[in-house]
Amino acid sequence: QTEGGSWETIGVGRVLYLGGRKAEGDALFKALLDRTTKTSDVYRIAQVYIEAKEWAKAKPLLEKILTMKDHDAGDVMRVARLYVENREWARAKPLFERFL
Repeated sequence: QTEGGSWETIGVGRVLYLGGRKAEGDALFKALLDRTTKTSDVYRIAQVYIEAKEWAKAKPLLEKILTMKDHDAGDVMRVARLYVENREWARAKPLFERFL
């Protein structure tokens, strides 16, 4: 039903994941992560995990963003902010320095 659209796929995955059908949501996320080259897609999936209070699942995606070809200073700042919000100051500091 999403016709391959990444925003649509993440939206459906979010509903499934947060609605308790985590395996189905994860399957959609994994399929998208295997094919996407957009940091925005990875970031939105990480946000679902953060919303579900699953920081450990979000962190590898945030680190992936920082290695992707299309990442920019805004991505670095957004990732750093999430590390601060999750009280990982030691990781956030070099990211803020990198941003500046």
